[in-house]
Amino acid sequence: MSGHPTNLRVKLPLLCALLQLATVLLFAFFVQYDSHTSPRLWHEDVQLHSKGPLDHEFYPRYPSFQDVHVMVFLGFGFLMTFLKRYSFGGVAFNFLIAAFALQWSVLIQGFFHTFHNGKIHVGIESMINADFCAGSVLISFGALLGKTSPVQLLLMAGLEVTLFGINEYVLLSLLQVSCSLWGADPSSLGTGWAQGKRPLSKVNPFKPPLSLHYGIGQAGEAQNDAGSSESRK
Repeated sequence: MSGHPTNLRVKLPLLCALLQLATVLLFAFFVQYDSHTSPRLWHEDVQLHSKGPLDHEFYPRYPSFQDVHVMVFLGFGFLMTFLKRYSFGGVAFNFLIAAFALQWSVLIQGFFHTFHNGKIHVGIESMINADFCAGSVLISFGALLGKTSPVQLLLMAGLEVTLFGINEYVLLSLLQVSCSLWGADPSSLGTGWAQGKRPLSKVNPFKPPLSLHYGIGQAGEAQNDAGSSESRK
């Protein structure tokens, strides 16, 4: 028993260093910003198509990334503080696992979905997808907290992220399975999205329509304007 903490003090930093070095090298060789995230490509697109700053896809989607990112690092971490013996370890291990899972998920999902011309194109959507993947890992972490070591948790995160990416690719790309999360209740999305021309089978379940970020669709806005005008009368 006396040698176990000593071995962990060596194994954990060594494993973290090796995993981080591997992800840094993979990011350096295979990852680049997509056209919606790269400032250079965006300015070129603005000059060619005379777009305004608000036409950038990054701005309406960034609040969604903020919400999920805070949930992953703070929500899941402080959720574990109700365990008296593992409250501090739960927060610390949550940060460690989430940081690694996010980086690994960007790579795994990128190789399956956004790998073009030898490069993984990273944007705001891939970051949101990585947050969802990290959330699934942290759910498993909550079930194993206090029963496994940090080294085992890191290995579990790497394996689960890999299986998450494979499962997502098989369901969405090979089997063409459509998640009806955004289309199950048209009233919650606004009539403008419910009457859209795109079929639900073509909707990316990890990319909510822009009407969600503003709360309502175009028809919903018109209905609210009509209601406000009647109330003024």
